[in-house]
Amino acid sequence: NHGQSGRGICSSDDLADDLAAVISGLSAAPTFALGHSMGAGTVAGLAARHPALVTKIALEDPPWTENPGIEDDATAEKRREGFRKFLESVSDMSDEAILAMGKKQHPDWSDDEFPAWVQSNRQVGSDALAGMKYRDWRDNVAKIQCDTLVIHGDEDRGGMLKEAVVDRLIQDNDCFSAQHIPGAGHNIRREQFELYMKAVQSFFG
Repeated sequence: NHGQSGRGICSSDDLADDLAAVISGLSAAPTFALGHSMGAGTVAGLAARHPALVTKIALEDPPWTENPGIEDDATAEKRREGFRKFLESVSDMSDEAILAMGKKQHPDWSDDEFPAWVQSNRQVGSDALAGMKYRDWRDNVAKIQCDTLVIHGDEDRGGMLKEAVVDRLIQDNDCFSAQHIPGAGHNIRREQFELYMKAVQSFFG
């Protein structure tokens, strides 16, 4: 449902299993894996469901809340509908208009980020969230056996992962460590690239 991949309704477990299939198909296991937001949840699912495929993972601001639990149908559908409406509005805009919107929303991003960002908004399927619900992240966290770095930003800049959740992750699983990147929100790699790369390279190195 993203880029040039296939389209269809899928769950978060399906995404993790797809990633496992790619790694296995490339004969790349065991490997390192890193993901952002939904991708961070996918990488966590990969490590939980296919532990033999990864040796280290890094999670950039996964969307894990203070009150974990399975999202109810009404809340999930409201979120999906908002996403669909956003994509519909973008579909009527020129690339130049999307670029201008992005620069207004994210004035601290490098210009290098925007061409791919514009295309990604064009290439995401309207049903990308159709089978997705926020789930109880504790289920996957409890099963992760490899070294895991959680990278998080500032809550007041839009970071999704709260300090209380970070503390709980470290307490609940000895494999977890955390790195706070000041001056960044949800898109940490775009907002504080050098600090982000330093943390990632130090961890995977």
